[in-house]
Amino acid sequence: MWAQLKWYISLISLLALSACTDEVPYAEEFGFVGKLEKPEEVLAHLKTRPSEKHRKKAEEMYGQAQDMTQGWESVAKHSLASARLYPTGKALLLGVESMLRIDQKAREKEVNEGRKVPLMPRGALERAARWLDSAVAVETYEKSLDNERHDELVFYRDCVKRYLNSGKGEAGCWPLQWAHVDGIPCSEGTFFGSDGGFYGDLGNPEPLLAYVRANPSETRKKTAEDLFAMAQKQVPRIKAGLTSWGGVQKYCMESVSAYPTGKAFLLGVEGMLRNGAEAREEQAKEGRKALSTPRRSLERAAKWLDSAVAVETREKSLDDAEHDKLFFYHACVRGYLDTGKTEAGCAPLEWAGAMDEGAARQQGSGGGFMRKSRPSNRKP
Repeated sequence: MWAQLKWYISLISLLALSACTDEVPYAEEFGFVGKLEKPEEVLAHLKTRPSEKHRKKAEEMYGQAQDMTQGWESVAKHSLASARLYPTGKALLLGVESMLRIDQKAREKEVNEGRKVPLMPRGALERAARWLDSAVAVETYEKSLDNERHDELVFYRDCVKRYLNSGKGEAGCWPLQWAHVDGIPCSEGTFFGSDGGFYGDLGNPEPLLAYVRANPSETRKKTAEDLFAMAQKQVPRIKAGLTSWGGVQKYCMESVSAYPTGKAFLLGVEGMLRNGAEAREEQAKEGRKALSTPRRSLERAAKWLDSAVAVETREKSLDDAEHDKLFFYHACVRGYLDTGKTEAGCAPLEWAGAMDEGAARQQGSGGGFMRKSRPSNRKP
């Protein structure tokens, strides 16, 4: 513990020193200590071929950044340390996300404290664009990401720059969502499939079905399966208190965008609703105004369930129990939005925090009572 603390203290000292010189700073023990938003400096460091020791330590720090539960400040610290030891696109991208989320939290605090001129996201996005320039330069040189992730990284850089130039957001531009820029289509459930996957609103069944009818490649189907498996792996970690539902939502959205399936939609709806409920609970504990409501989350979930039902009707990929669960959840959520009445066993209402206190509750992923009397919608 003391050795790691000394390492951080020394790194901070070097960073302070680097701010006072125009040279590209480098330290054998710590790697690159220049400006990560300057691609030419980062590439100059990479071309010196950092040691295998640096590469291994960078991977270790990146792994710690992914597992952080103490807040985005810790994620930023570890991803930054990883990028300085051995620059990689994935570390820089995680650094961009943590930086934007920290900035958004600061702006939210300004608003809650009643300040007249809150900080705006543009400055943070301008810095993010420079970091993304470095990330793309690194990946062009190193080629450490697969084609899909590389294209996704390039898209993030380009869509942030287009926003800065035009003020218009784009579907699937996650950095804008991390910065909580108003009016971004991705906040309504859109995602960009960088390898030619589905591009559009996941809550709009017609274009989604058109994508399925186009018979996506086996590669995309395999990608969808892998992403869904990653989402499933998050659930036991959530129950152990190691992470939140946001990762489940993200992986399921990516899975559906690669190839839509009922199972990915089902778990994605749970992730989205539970993630929203957790955020509202945290905001209430801190005395902050909630950025969303259970009803608004359920309206978004209903659109996803519309698409899920349409996809499952065509694909018939679920077993009978999961198939009936999907159609029941769809019906009970739509019923709640139409009438305001809750229905026992409607797990999405529980996940969103909309169920009355006396209603039946089931715990855990995929919870909810399935009434045997409800007829199946499956065709023989």
